Amino acid sequence: MINTSANGIYSVSNKFSNIINSLYTIFNMSWMESVSMYINDKDDFLKKAFNTIFNLICSLCLGIISVMFIAFPLLIQEAYIDAYKYIPILIIASVFNMLSSNLSAIYIAKRRTKEIASTTILASIINIVINFVFIKMIGLYAAALSTLFAFFALFIIRYLDVQKYVDIKISNKNILIFTILFALSYLTYVYNHLYLNIIMLVINIVACSLINKNEIIKIINKILKRRC
Repeated sequence: MINTSANGIYSVSNKFSNIINSLYTIFNMSWMESVSMYINDKDDFLKKAFNTIFNLICSLCLGIISVMFIAFPLLIQEAYIDAYKYIPILIIASVFNMLSSNLSAIYIAKRRTKEIASTTILASIINIVINFVFIKMIGLYAAALSTLFAFFALFIIRYLDVQKYVDIKISNKNILIFTILFALSYLTYVYNHLYLNIIMLVINIVACSLINKNEIIKIINKILKRRC
């Protein structure tokens, strides 16, 4: 609907979020197995696990956005410089995509796969409508934002719906913290000043390390035990 070069630029923008989603697919297989095992348990295993996954996914995507000012010039040719603008939107969209995939495991465990199909179709309709309405007005931003809004809607619908089957609540404090970090990271990304990018990178590293400190400690302890 725009031109062939726009397809190439958008394809480059999508590469980073596609890599994240591809890597996450491997992890999601283990998550689906865990959900099937603990779906009927009365303890808070799934709730704690989902919160941990939420924290790790958000931290990973924040980290990728934060280092993009270094990685993009090294990995992408200058001819595709316009692709830089859309990357954070697509990475944030991948956050909701991965979280939605997590929730689909609950439907599978409960043998409610029709809900997966219906919510996916609804998200696809949202994506297509936003594209058609806004693509001529704002160009490739419409393609990126339609992806973000579609995956966000998919996540919200599934998140509210799965409460019928299992009590999974994300920490409100962490939602607020990550919302602020993503907003600041995006503004810094758009402004694209070297020193601000470095400061934001440090802030994200410190904040994400503190949020995931328990998991980091567990990983360190496991590594030390193996060495011993």
